Amino acid sequence: MACEFRQRDDIFIEYVEGALNRRTRKTFEAHYFVCADCFKTLQRLEQIIWLLRRRGEIIFMDLARQEALQ
Repeated sequence: MACEFRQRDDIFIEYVEGALNRRTRKTFEAHYFVCADCFKTLQRLEQIIWLLRRRGEIIFMDLARQEALQ
């Protein structure tokens, strides 16, 4: 059976941002605990978001510095 959420990348973003309505959030939470692919995708997304929040300023400052040097 194909994953009903696999084709909807936006649901992962909306979930992490807390933008899903209660019913959709509960349905998604029940799903990702039994779907290894969705669980792994959600973990990766949360890691990326954490990294960007923690290191994003440094990353963007480095990019801006490189642009200025060109």
